[in-house]
Amino acid sequence: MLQKALLLLLVVAGVCNCRAQTAKYISGQLFVKIKVDADATRFYNKKEVTPLSKDFQIQSISQPFHLESPELQNTLLVEFGDTLAADELIEEFERLDIVEYAEKVPLYELIYTPNDISGNQWNLQKIQAELAWDLQTGDTSVVIAMVDDAVLLSHEDLAPIIWTNPGEIPGNSIDDDGNGYIDDINGWDVADNDNDPNPVSPTNSTFTHGTHCAGIAAAATDNGVGIASISFNVRLMAVKTASTGNGFLTAPYQGVQYAIAAEADIISMSWGGGAYSQTYQNLFDYAVSQGIACIAAAGNSNTNIPMYPAAYNNVIAVGSTNSSDQKSWFSNYGSWVDVVAPGSSIWSSLAGSNSSYGYLSGTSMACPLVSGLAALMLSKDPYLTPSELESCLKSSCDNIDAQNSSYIGLLGAGRINAYSALMCLKPINSDFTSNYTQVCPGDSVQFTDLSNKNPTIWQWTFAGGSPSSSTMQNPKVQYATAGNYDITLISCNVNGCDTITKTSYIICAAPTAALSGNVTISQGFYANLQLVLTGNPPWTVQYSDGTDTTTITNIPASPYYFSVSPQDTTIYALISVTDNSCIGTVSGSANVNVTVQSSSNDTLCVTLQPGPNVGKDALLHGLASEVNTNYGSLNDYMGTAWTFAGTPGDGRSVLEFDLSFIPNGAVVVSASLSLYANTDPPNGPHSTLNGSNACWLQRITTSWIEDSVTWNTQPITTTQNQVALAQSDSANQNYENIDVAQLVQDIIDESDSGYGFLLRLQTESYYRRMTFASSDHSDSTLWPKLKVCYTTTLQPPPCPIVASEQKISDMQGNFTGILDNSDLFGDGVENIGDLNGDGIEDLA
Repeated sequence: MLQKALLLLLVVAGVCNCRAQTAKYISGQLFVKIKVDADATRFYNKKEVTPLSKDFQIQSISQPFHLESPELQNTLLVEFGDTLAADELIEEFERLDIVEYAEKVPLYELIYTPNDISGNQWNLQKIQAELAWDLQTGDTSVVIAMVDDAVLLSHEDLAPIIWTNPGEIPGNSIDDDGNGYIDDINGWDVADNDNDPNPVSPTNSTFTHGTHCAGIAAAATDNGVGIASISFNVRLMAVKTASTGNGFLTAPYQGVQYAIAAEADIISMSWGGGAYSQTYQNLFDYAVSQGIACIAAAGNSNTNIPMYPAAYNNVIAVGSTNSSDQKSWFSNYGSWVDVVAPGSSIWSSLAGSNSSYGYLSGTSMACPLVSGLAALMLSKDPYLTPSELESCLKSSCDNIDAQNSSYIGLLGAGRINAYSALMCLKPINSDFTSNYTQVCPGDSVQFTDLSNKNPTIWQWTFAGGSPSSSTMQNPKVQYATAGNYDITLISCNVNGCDTITKTSYIICAAPTAALSGNVTISQGFYANLQLVLTGNPPWTVQYSDGTDTTTITNIPASPYYFSVSPQDTTIYALISVTDNSCIGTVSGSANVNVTVQSSSNDTLCVTLQPGPNVGKDALLHGLASEVNTNYGSLNDYMGTAWTFAGTPGDGRSVLEFDLSFIPNGAVVVSASLSLYANTDPPNGPHSTLNGSNACWLQRITTSWIEDSVTWNTQPITTTQNQVALAQSDSANQNYENIDVAQLVQDIIDESDSGYGFLLRLQTESYYRRMTFASSDHSDSTLWPKLKVCYTTTLQPPPCPIVASEQKISDMQGNFTGILDNSDLFGDGVENIGDLNGDGIEDLA
């Protein structure tokens, strides 16, 4: 366990910057002003209005004003259903000769200020909290985990907002919610491992840090007591991480762990130190992966040296400012700081009594203010991811460079602005999907709305589609003409609208297939031909070799490789292609030149580089949860030792080339294996993070099946003549022309115990890895390649029997000499008939 103590970031030591609110309008209502000298009743009967009623779903036209004013009496209220088209309807109305103007109906609201905001709380005024509260006053379902020394749960301004674990039954000594903590009703004390997060014998100056931070982040607001907090109405989970009030924390990482286990939305951390820990980084990476925003104080040393946890990735680092928007004299700064917030002389709750309040200063005070704002943002948009929250938080900051000319670029995005942060959030997030994105002319596409936050109105636009627009939630659209088409969706809920456009989302075209390849092979070998396809998989392709037609079905992806083994030189051509829905066009051809193997003892060289259909390789995964899983189609060929979610696991790979064409007794002159670095490895490139990644290539002596072999069923190998691969020099180093002549000779000589090569690390201890592309890689130039040169001791066929005085001629019948029975003939002599008509058979 990590026992390093971390010091709390505490230094014990306005006028509202208001802005105009964004204009709001009542949805589905317009004022239409009829000209004074016109008869308003004509508006109802105007011929131009009738088609508008249908197009814009006009529901009623009324006279809302009855005062003795010609201007008001000629002003009508139009209510309509197509609320997304308000601007367009205004344009249509203003084209009418009797209309003076048309406009949206404004929405006005009371400006809200809680009844307990203290005049001492300049920090809330500085960040425009009151304007923010007009937009959102917090949601009780949002939970801030205050990971600090302790929190006084009974404080008058904290008691109403303390989180209660809904999954736990108090006092039954059972972990009802299964989170690993028994009876954690309001939080947890990780320092003493109990369910009481209160400070022990606190005063207003000792063991009060967490209570002060808690009040800044989440004090009960609008309750007529004490202070207000930016988050207004969220809940606070108390996580105690200190045994005493001396400022040192003995187990803050356990506090973070508890907050994750208890499913907090935000973790607020006003503590830190200068030491980096990969374990802590992993902890915060995990927290963010669970959708938890992590926020930490930048430190009080007036230095640009990074402070942790603030400087970890996936943690929002918060510096401090004073009431003049200047960097607090104590605040750390630097390029690693994300935002700054008021932290000098901050008024909040203290732990000396249930009604104690006081001033404290520090980035410790700035941090919970940001945490509270993050909670308010989540209250407005509960679908925010941590990265989206951080992005909006930063983009909405006020620029304070003018007040901090010596720290430009070192105070993050600026000082937080609560109102701007909430205005940054979308009221709804439009999104959609479809069953197809590539279709044939005449096909239909089913669209599915994925907008969140309870949409009630949809306006779709389908370029090139029929219909070209729709207000249905999940419309079906037909595309008749080939082309690339944009899709736009505007979705709305009671709070507003959002628009999304996906460019060239629908590709309407018939499928295509192009065949290519120009290969020379020895007779009896295979050639890989490439198909490049467009359209909507799976595809079916027919091709011809000039004599026979072959059909390949269920082609899942492009490019696709298939193997052929003609006996003679052959030209292959495509006949047809169809995809999931229609017939397409084909092009290209492939030439396969076939050479006949000599029967002499001349040296023959063959290069093998099989692809997915012929190649045979597999990864053997040694992680405990994967030892029975087959990885025969992975694009990696690797030797590895790594950890997976903290659990160690080794990896080895098997590879076999078909060498059955090499006859028994052949002598291998040379054999070289080339392995190419995987350019897009799912498990990472070569690595020597924790030592050498040198590997062995060993001969496999028992058979194995690519589609079923696993770590637990891996074949037996021998170290005889094993080949060493030296440590890699770079992350993407190729290993070309590895000398495997003796291994190949062993495979030929011992065919019943020669089943390819196994790749494994020489030292299987994490972290190290050697990664190559397998025969399943999409790039054919990266497939494993074996070149073998060999001679054979096969005897030539017997010579023909020659009659006395038989002539020998060339293949054109040209006489070359008279032979007798004592002449001997080499390989290749054959009877060619009596070409010159002298009654004696000719030889050539």
